[in-house]
Amino acid sequence: MRLVPSRWQRPPRALPAARAPRAVPAAAPSAVVAAVVAVVAVLVLASGAAIAPPARAVESTGSGAAGQAAPSGLAWHSGVFSHDAQQTVEFERARGREVDVLAVFPTRDSWETILQDWWMSPTAVPQGFRGTLAVGVPLFPGGGSLEQTASGADDARWEELGRLIASRYPDAWVRPGWEMNIPNWPWAATPDNVETYRAAFRTAVTALRRGGPGLRIVFNPNEGRGGSLPDATQAYPGDDVVDVVGIDAYDWYPAYQGDGWPEHRTKDQGWDFWADFARSRGKKFAVPEWGVMTGSDASGGDNPDYIASVMAWMGEHADLMAFDAYFEETQSYCQCALSQNPRAAAAYTATLADLATLPAPVAAPWQPGAVPAPPGAMPSQPGAVPSPSGAVPPPSDAVPPQWGAAAAGEGDADVSGR
Repeated sequence: MRLVPSRWQRPPRALPAARAPRAVPAAAPSAVVAAVVAVVAVLVLASGAAIAPPARAVESTGSGAAGQAAPSGLAWHSGVFSHDAQQTVEFERARGREVDVLAVFPTRDSWETILQDWWMSPTAVPQGFRGTLAVGVPLFPGGGSLEQTASGADDARWEELGRLIASRYPDAWVRPGWEMNIPNWPWAATPDNVETYRAAFRTAVTALRRGGPGLRIVFNPNEGRGGSLPDATQAYPGDDVVDVVGIDAYDWYPAYQGDGWPEHRTKDQGWDFWADFARSRGKKFAVPEWGVMTGSDASGGDNPDYIASVMAWMGEHADLMAFDAYFEETQSYCQCALSQNPRAAAAYTATLADLATLPAPVAAPWQPGAVPAPPGAMPSQPGAVPSPSGAVPPPSDAVPPQWGAAAAGEGDADVSGR
């Protein structure tokens, strides 16, 4: 996901090219989803009861050993993108469960700004937080290059970053060079530079692990055939430097309505493709960024079908899931926050209650970069970059009470310099 440059120094996303229509499986019964969401919303609105924030320790101590039970009580670690401790507390209050993981992004103008720790400070992390972080890190800061990283010239900096993260969150997930298959990131992989991308990834991770041996590394393309590298498996740097395979997947191009969800699920480089890829490599799976996208005309707006479909898919793959982080962004370009999207929020709350009944899988012994047995056959399905959908249903004005507190806090405060 690309955030506004003035706040996060992330360039605007290039819109995907149009694709030809393709046959897709029958859609899930969205009418049933809508009915469930409507009932939940009515009950919540009628009750007017506030949900108490989850109880936790007085101080934030970071995560424990990898494979420990999730504080949320879910079968995998479930969390949120947030750089604001109070916003995270409101998110927890609204969903009635602690978050297990916070997705964060250091400021990336230079190595000096990357190595600032504001994103681990009390203003960013709630008091008593018992989870861990998912840290999105560029493969090089402003003025750098893939070639420089691959050469090892910045190894001391990467090792220092590893020590910084591990000093508080020794088993944090780290996402080096995420979304490498879309064009506008400076570290975008292309058919011409993909070998250098892999080398840079490997070099960076090797140095990171010297500083933080327990850090868990995520290979994190964007869902779908990307504009810079249609087959993102070409960028996969090797089993020894990857612990988790993840995708970022928002509700757009096309919206997850009607045939949209089956298309996203079954297409080449879609949800099932990457789940199969993770299994074939002996890796866990993650969804480090996901959310509705009301700020885009190419989305489904305040779309409960998207929420229900994604969460049901994660539940069906509970044995594979490592973590997810909902993108709780309020700014106008995105308007992804559940506090701004009451129908999506109602679907999230209802489906989360169902997911909480899933048994937690037994955690296998875990070692960073463990190399599995030779993988099986790779999935191969035809597909291309999805085309825009212009249908955006009008959002409801009614905000369920448990999400209202978060809605009241929506604002555009610049935290990039913290």
